[in-house]
Amino acid sequence: MSNNQSQYILDRVDLTADRFSNGEVTTYDLSGSVAELNIFENIELPYLTGTIAIVDDVGFRSFLGIKGSERLLISLRASKNAPVITKEFMVTGLATNISVNERTDVHVLTLIESHAYLSSITKISEAFTGEPEQIIKNILRSHLSKDTVFYAKKSAQSRMRVNIPYWNPLAAVDWIRDRMSAANGSPFFTYAALRDNSIHIEDLDSIMKFDAWNSEHT
Repeated sequence: MSNNQSQYILDRVDLTADRFSNGEVTTYDLSGSVAELNIFENIELPYLTGTIAIVDDVGFRSFLGIKGSERLLISLRASKNAPVITKEFMVTGLATNISVNERTDVHVLTLIESHAYLSSITKISEAFTGEPEQIIKNILRSHLSKDTVFYAKKSAQSRMRVNIPYWNPLAAVDWIRDRMSAANGSPFFTYAALRDNSIHIEDLDSIMKFDAWNSEHT
């Protein structure tokens, strides 16, 4: 992280996977082993991605058997007195394994938000009727248990009926969003933000006018 504005206080990093204890959830606190955490927002993605570098001097990789699909519950704050932000990620793979010395390795894991992982293994075949933003809200709530935030202008499109032909929920959301625009032609985006756990539905014109949400913590 290159400047103070991007520095967060890391409270907890809890690793869980069902296979660790015969189906029972066992949690391992890795917060003391985190060398670096990067979380990426993308206005074109309704989920966050990231990487985390773990210093391993006790051989936990061989003990835990990192294979991907483990869950990481990460709690952090923008400043000492700021509200705690909690995000759940899935480990998608081991990007890099660096040997520091004979006893210490650094493992860099790649991360994706849990609802994106759930979407990738879920298919829906369903018909929806309504305004496009409401259809998006219904898909996200019913299939991914995600709430939405909508501060923008209403889309110019009227009520529609769509048939989703056995697609992933987020693919269906993208398809509907691509057919939305504001009255002035501004395109819409569905994106995730670090500051909350909702999916934002906003048009570009409104986004350009928003104030910075973290100005008090920079």
